[in-house]
Amino acid sequence: MAEFYPRLFEAARSRANHDDLWLYSELQWDNLLDAEAHAPLRALPRQGIYQHTLNRSYWNLVKERLTPDYVNALPTETNVFRAQFACQWNGTRATDRYKFNGRDFAELAWKAAECGLEGLTVWGEASAFNAATEMSYLAFARFTYDPTLTWERFIREDVAPRLGGEEAANRFLEITGLLDSEVPIEQIELRRLHAEVVDASRQADYDTGQRWLSLADRLARREMNGRRGDS
Repeated sequence: MAEFYPRLFEAARSRANHDDLWLYSELQWDNLLDAEAHAPLRALPRQGIYQHTLNRSYWNLVKERLTPDYVNALPTETNVFRAQFACQWNGTRATDRYKFNGRDFAELAWKAAECGLEGLTVWGEASAFNAATEMSYLAFARFTYDPTLTWERFIREDVAPRLGGEEAANRFLEITGLLDSEVPIEQIELRRLHAEVVDASRQADYDTGQRWLSLADRLARREMNGRRGDS
């Protein structure tokens, strides 16, 4: 990479408006905290944007140990987090595709701002038709734009208006969290929750109701899998 990337970088810059050109490069996996591993990166162009890729388990270490002084000493000038989790990759056997990953994105944005990283990227292949995914993308957008945003304000100002109010939003996230945890849920409880969620959808406008129905679909899928003996 140290041999070829500078040549590719200059080739791209020679054919583009520099003001509009963002050249990203993904670095090694799960070694942001290994200073020795970064030594060869001193040969890379300073103007590049470099992604430090993190699996969930490694992110837990980074969240605990990364400091602003360490980031400032990196040989790459513009650094961003690359989350290889909180999406369809690197979750449990069910992946994180349909989970509410908003808290992960908030914590990534907070840590990036604290330590001087300048952004965050993540796989975004899952459809926002699923409301938990939609709210996850919303969290990604809001916390990376404003890392001073608190979780409580995000729920109040951004999530609540999309789910029928603050009380409804908290209940939606409570049920979503129950599904996300993948703990065993009795069939009768899944059906009770399904009825509650469908009833909430009937009391809302079209867009809000569709979000509740996407949660009803998740509950129905879990109940069906239980009948098949898959969960």
